[in-house]
Amino acid sequence: MRKAARKVLVTGAGGYIGCSLVPELAKRGYEVLALDKYTRSQDRHFIHSGVSRIYADTRTWSGEGLEGIDAVIDLAAISHDRRGEITPHETLDINQFARYRTAKKSREAGAGRYILMSTCGVYGFRDDPGGADEKAVPNPLTTYARAASRSERDILLLGREGFDVTVARPAILYGYSPRMRFDLAVNAMVRAAWQTGTITLQGGGGQWRPFVHLKDAVEAVCCLLEAPAEKVSAQIFNIGSGGQNIRIGDLAELVAAVLPIPVEIRREGPADPRSYRINADKIGAMLGWKASHSLKEGIEELYGKLARGLV
Repeated sequence: MRKAARKVLVTGAGGYIGCSLVPELAKRGYEVLALDKYTRSQDRHFIHSGVSRIYADTRTWSGEGLEGIDAVIDLAAISHDRRGEITPHETLDINQFARYRTAKKSREAGAGRYILMSTCGVYGFRDDPGGADEKAVPNPLTTYARAASRSERDILLLGREGFDVTVARPAILYGYSPRMRFDLAVNAMVRAAWQTGTITLQGGGGQWRPFVHLKDAVEAVCCLLEAPAEKVSAQIFNIGSGGQNIRIGDLAELVAAVLPIPVEIRREGPADPRSYRINADKIGAMLGWKASHSLKEGIEELYGKLARGLV
């Protein structure tokens, strides 16, 4: 039995992850403050008992809503490698400096726990057959990944007794969200195949990537939130599954095989220099979490929603 519901602030609440995480937290009995700029009417997804919205930009946020907060889950970021290269200063401002500011304000306000949603993209290029675990030295190759790596470093240093900092490094997400993203590999391939019957790969498709379903990532964040402090304080956790490390070319072949339509796969342009696999055994061994959704399920789910006009 859960004790009295705790109070959680979620930044970036209107994004791809937040639109699924906030309702799940509310369902679990948490009082949730959902902070976002809400520039695309994402707030319509938060008509839930126990959820209050805060309209703010983390770069200029005054700290409104932190009074009495037990935990902060920081999702607010530009989550796009290509956009990060187009607007590097904005990416660093939001993904590095504003996140540090959020963590510092959370500590000053007396929050007991802070969870930073980082990315496995910090591994950049690694040729570890068993996958990079949390002890692997980051090798970020993009502005987005560098900002995440620096945020991890700086924010972990803010941790102290009574303010437990945890870093989550999710694999590349896929699956349906009320706030869809189609710049993510699986989602992008499914939509391209549905719209045009063609999947275009950058380079030969030999680069490795790890994947995790959005529902599993949400469950993992809840697991980190509810775990005993001594198990997660000052810890980094990869979130993914060894069985979902896959070459991009093989992923395209899987999408083509799963969809009930003919799909052509094209390869063009220079190869992507990023290639890495992850080892996510730690979160399972320490907290008992494991991924329960497969790539095939995610592909079928998203295609079904596209075909029925539900996205």
